[in-house]
Amino acid sequence: MCSPEQPAMLLLLALLLLCNNGISDVEGSTIHESSIVDLHALLDFKLGITNDPQGALNSWSNNTHFCRWRGVNCTTTSPFRVTEINLTSLDLAGQITSSLGNMTFLRSLDLEWNKFVGPMPILARLQQLHTLYLNNNHLHGIIPDSLTNCTSLVNLDLSVNLLVGQIPILGHLQQLETLYLDDNDLHGTIPDSVTNCSSLANLDLSVNSLVGVIPPKLDFISHIFYLNLSENSIAGPIPPKLGFLSNLSYLDLSGNLLVGQIPPKLGLLSNLILLDLSRNMVAGQIPPSLGFLPNLEYMFLRSNQLEGSIPGELGQLQKLKELILGSNKLSGEFPHAILNISASLQILGLEFNMLDKALPPKIGDFLPNLKELTLDSNTFEGDIPASLGNATGLELIDLSNNSFTGQIPISFGKLSNLTRLNLQLNYLETRESRDWEFLNELRNCRSLNLLSLSYNQLQGHILQFIGNLSPSLDTLFLSGNSLSGQVPQSIGNLNVLTRLSLSGNELSGTVEGWIRNLRRLTILGLSDNNFQGGITQFANLIHLQKLYLSDNNFTGGIQ
Repeated sequence: MCSPEQPAMLLLLALLLLCNNGISDVEGSTIHESSIVDLHALLDFKLGITNDPQGALNSWSNNTHFCRWRGVNCTTTSPFRVTEINLTSLDLAGQITSSLGNMTFLRSLDLEWNKFVGPMPILARLQQLHTLYLNNNHLHGIIPDSLTNCTSLVNLDLSVNLLVGQIPILGHLQQLETLYLDDNDLHGTIPDSVTNCSSLANLDLSVNSLVGVIPPKLDFISHIFYLNLSENSIAGPIPPKLGFLSNLSYLDLSGNLLVGQIPPKLGLLSNLILLDLSRNMVAGQIPPSLGFLPNLEYMFLRSNQLEGSIPGELGQLQKLKELILGSNKLSGEFPHAILNISASLQILGLEFNMLDKALPPKIGDFLPNLKELTLDSNTFEGDIPASLGNATGLELIDLSNNSFTGQIPISFGKLSNLTRLNLQLNYLETRESRDWEFLNELRNCRSLNLLSLSYNQLQGHILQFIGNLSPSLDTLFLSGNSLSGQVPQSIGNLNVLTRLSLSGNELSGTVEGWIRNLRRLTILGLSDNNFQGGITQFANLIHLQKLYLSDNNFTGGIQ
């Protein structure tokens, strides 16, 4: 076992060897005395490495001048001083020595995407440091206040670590353009001094434990492009002055405790591409001015307390790709103006609101590139528009928990990319056998993995071609209808099913013929039917976690 003095002795020995052997610099002369400081720091750094699985530091030896070591760059003239260390994504482990803070010519230190532990190094003397990337490691402890002495810093990224404490006073970093402190456990408030960093273009403080309010003078950072304060506990209203940040393209305030209304002045952000205010306590109506954001591609207002109708002005957002307004208190009918967005809209989420009336009959014709449509848990009524089958890129349709009536459109069979179709908790009917034709057409949806038709008014026999459904079907829910007759043996073809519910119908016959092929089932619901016979083959369902058999006529035991 090494004694505590041995690392220092090894370092001294290495220095002596390098000097005594007269290792040449890149010009052929010996190492200059002023370069010894940098050499000492690099060797000290190497001593702190506990794991180097890729052999990244194998070149760090006395056989090569340190300016030629991997990841090290120096000045081009003597005395050669280290200006850059770049050892990103090498799985290096160990602690980062504060000796690096003696390398006064250092302009860039990039150790991101490694496995460094321990506290941050003290780098207060690095007046020329331009870029510091220590992100995606396992550093802990506080951010040293002395870091603010590095007055030339332009890029600072300490994200995705285990840092705690408060954000230091950063007002002295007048040249700072990028500040990423996200995904740590920082506490306290956002210091008002951050508004003194007038050159700041990118600010990310998300996924921390910050409290307080959004600094009221944040609009002083007039060049800011990217602002992310999401996933904290920031309270208070959204400052209307944010609308004066004319360069802002990305605004994410989601997952906080913000209250009040959405400031109409946000409609002045003509360069805004993303607006995310989800999961707050914002109330009032959606300002029509948000429809005047010509470059907006993503609007996320989910899980707030917004009310009133969806303003028709949103139909002017010709670049909008995703509109997510779910889990609010929005009322009125489906906003027909949304159809004006036409070709750009790909995801539309209006779930868990109080929207009503019928859907536009030509919704699928006007939104041909729609990929996800979630309208569940509203009070929509009338027929499901057959035109949805013309939006051939649809991958997810959720119309559950509404008041839709009529038949399930056979046009759904044209949706070859469909993976999830949820129509449960409606009043859909199958009065005649031809009304089951949609099930035959769904055989063309070869990517379908969830089909839920539970709690409707479906009746009649489950047709034999149910076994022709997607071979990747994982979930099939038909419970709570009036299905009768025997379960077709072809259902056994769906041998990747993990969840099957047929409960609450009028089904009869035995189950032992088709059940033996469904060996991946984890949930099986057969209760409240008229099944009979034995249940001996249930023992083959080795992954089964939940089994519902009550209110049937089964005999014997499970074997």
